[in-house]
Amino acid sequence: MVVGLGSIGRTHVRTLAELGAAVEAVTRRPHELGAAAGDVGATHPSIDAALAAAEFDYCVVASATADHAADVAALAAAGFGGTLLVEKPLVARSGEFPDGLAFERVGVGYNLRFHPAVRWLQGQLGGEPVLVADLVAQSFLPEWRPGRDHRATASASRARGGGVLRDLSHEIDLMMLLFGEPRSVAARGGNLGELGIEAETAVSALLELERAPVATLRLGYLDRLPERRIRVTTARDTLEADLLSGACRSSIGEEAHPVDWPRTYAELHQAMLGEGPAPVCTLAEGLDAVACVERLEEALGEVLDVGGRTGAPLARSGAR
Repeated sequence: MVVGLGSIGRTHVRTLAELGAAVEAVTRRPHELGAAAGDVGATHPSIDAALAAAEFDYCVVASATADHAADVAALAAAGFGGTLLVEKPLVARSGEFPDGLAFERVGVGYNLRFHPAVRWLQGQLGGEPVLVADLVAQSFLPEWRPGRDHRATASASRARGGGVLRDLSHEIDLMMLLFGEPRSVAARGGNLGELGIEAETAVSALLELERAPVATLRLGYLDRLPERRIRVTTARDTLEADLLSGACRSSIGEEAHPVDWPRTYAELHQAMLGEGPAPVCTLAEGLDAVACVERLEEALGEVLDVGGRTGAPLARSGAR
């Protein structure tokens, strides 16, 4: 069962169908079924209705971030106890995820863990001491979803879990996967530019991590020249993984590790179901990523109101 049929929900439906799964969906917006219609066996108006109609082994929560906690709680209340994947970020706020739920397994949908360039970087790093790490994810939000007004998407809305810190939290997950949790954080950014949205559009941070004494993180909605890469300086070498092109470089030379984006989702689902390599983001790691987002918000000088009651730009910097 896939809960939510926005763009990412339809991606999960298509991927699972191609893997041979019988897929049903819960959607509160039937018009979103669209291109996923041929891959969905049945649709339901609610989680309760779906679980009353059929039994499911695996559930994917792909609703808006702000709805994740309520949807997870609804699954548990309706008796689902199987394998659960929740789209990233896990929840909008770290305290929202319900405690004491008896699912067989819980994972978070950070599919970039399955990017071949990330795997290359992990292999190159091994146990090598890291001196400096730099992670960048910058592109132009109006070009993300052709044919849709970016101002009407979840990315534009704090209330729906938008803004670069949550939308681009893949980099936060990868940063912590590779270099550990933050010991200190300083940041600057906010609602810059003229995109006509109320969520933060650009954030730059300087962090000290458990395994990287200096780390920089840059996330943005404003860049017409897309960039997504990880660059690491160790005691012996400099390594760079370009997640868009798949080019991976070191002082020895360059290798090509291009990504098949649909394959990253397929491998994520196979790993969740015990059928492939298993670097899936765990529940604990997903909560750590949300906590890191909150620390970055605090470092910006203001905790964003995810409920949407305030919309003041973030323009200050700080540390903790």
